[in-house]
Amino acid sequence: MRSHIIVRLPLTIVLSNLVSPVVVVWWVAVFIRTFFRPF
Repeated sequence: MRSHIIVRLPLTIVLSNLVSPVVVVWWVAVFIRTFFRPF
């Protein structure tokens, strides 16, 4: 069980490092789109 977690840990770190910038860019795009929306 512990070895399974150790094997899966690098994959989780890599996936989180790949997904985090995408989430940040998505939230920035949503914020800009709602902030600069013409009234």
